[in-house]
Amino acid sequence: MLDDEPKRAAEMGKTAFEQRQRAALTPAQCRQLADLGLLEEQIDQLQRALPKAAHQLAVRPTMTAVRKVVTSLHDDVARARKAIEVLLAARGVPGRREYLEAYERLAYRVQGRGEPVSDGLELERALEGLKSLARIVGTAVEELGPQKRGGQGSHVPVMLLHRAMADGWAVANPDDPLLPDDWRTFGAVVNVCYDAIRGPGTPEPERSVKNYRAWLNKARTTGLQID
Repeated sequence: MLDDEPKRAAEMGKTAFEQRQRAALTPAQCRQLADLGLLEEQIDQLQRALPKAAHQLAVRPTMTAVRKVVTSLHDDVARARKAIEVLLAARGVPGRREYLEAYERLAYRVQGRGEPVSDGLELERALEGLKSLARIVGTAVEELGPQKRGGQGSHVPVMLLHRAMADGWAVANPDDPLLPDDWRTFGAVVNVCYDAIRGPGTPEPERSVKNYRAWLNKARTTGLQID
């Protein structure tokens, strides 16, 4: 079964790529957006953002598969960190000269003429880097926890579309670059864009818009960088 995973991943990647390539607003949809009050610059930015939004709406891996990758990385980092710690601790142990020579060969890498190209602290720096990486991966493992992948409620595609509208507004209004909040119009804009991405008849992305608004409110409240 494991041998089939790269093939399945490649097929999923091909599907996502093809979906990104097809994502584009039709002239009729551009007129719809203009009728909603969008500026030409905003429509242009939305057109540019559609492939990225389409990628986010493509087939996504299960949370179990994501958790497996992150957990595997966590275990690999832990093993590498342990190996370096053992080497550093054993290099001064009497009778274990192999550790000392291994350390010296790794710590003082040399060029063809035997000239050192490092200061002897390569492994110590690598260990500190692995400690930082272990904290990052450990946090990711904890955050994944038992959570499951939701349906089509991801806020990310909607976020990309909102940023595109904001960018277009800023281009057209350099003296007043902050996009006014108009969530009713924005919901209609998202519907048009989702139709362009996934075809007519797509269910309205109300849940995604709702999740995005919740995420945005939290980001603004906590001071999270959202640009």
